[in-house]
Amino acid sequence: MSDKEVRRAIVIDKVIQGVCTIAEAAEALSLSERQVKRLKAGVIKEGFGFLAHGNRGRKPAHAISDELREQVLAIIRQPVFCEANDSHLTE
Repeated sequence: MSDKEVRRAIVIDKVIQGVCTIAEAAEALSLSERQVKRLKAGVIKEGFGFLAHGNRGRKPAHAISDELREQVLAIIRQPVFCEANDSHLTE
């Protein structure tokens, strides 16, 4: 879990235990009360894994393929491009 997710887990756990209110949790997490209620319900139903971001471990849809990346790297590693910078390569 990231630091943000750990912080959310701690605060939501306090809400579930009744140590703090939903309003206090919303302020602490900079979320709306509605979002805190949603997180609380999700944690109760599915556990703390609910707080993990849904795209974790996925490659972004707009990322280039690994094959294309390797082709580009092979080209720019040629001696002809040893003095080229990022601007030169993008052009």
